[in-house]
Amino acid sequence: MSKFTLNPHSRLGPRPGNFPLGSWESRAAARAELLARDQEIQEKQAALIENMTEVERAFVEGSNGTVKPSYALHLILDAWVKKCKLFGLPAPTPEDVLHKWQVLKEVAKIEEERAAQGDWSFVNKEALREMAEDRLRGERRGGAKSESTTAETSEEEE
Repeated sequence: MSKFTLNPHSRLGPRPGNFPLGSWESRAAARAELLARDQEIQEKQAALIENMTEVERAFVEGSNGTVKPSYALHLILDAWVKKCKLFGLPAPTPEDVLHKWQVLKEVAKIEEERAAQGDWSFVNKEALREMAEDRLRGERRGGAKSESTTAETSEEEE
């Protein structure tokens, strides 16, 4: 990722090439360079994550660890947002992003269930997405019904 490309020549301190090849000093200098590079990358990633917008935060949180935060930010900034600007599409809202993640997770569940049942027939992506959308709508309706039913039951008990 271009944001994390570092110039190894800008670091101060001993360098592996300053010592005989294979010596303990050379190996120690190489380890020190790697540690410094890793620390610099972690600091830059932390700064990126700290300054995320709501849409970026939703994209990273929605992945539940399936995508590294730095890669998720790369996807949304370099792919999704640029594509929206290029084609004049509306920018995604945090709710849109979280909903898309929920649909993807539901599609994965459907595919797992079908595989567990031994159903290997081809189902196109659109049909899977529609099935996932229907399930999510049903869950929302079921959740709303159970909440209203619970409220009615508590009123009757009083």
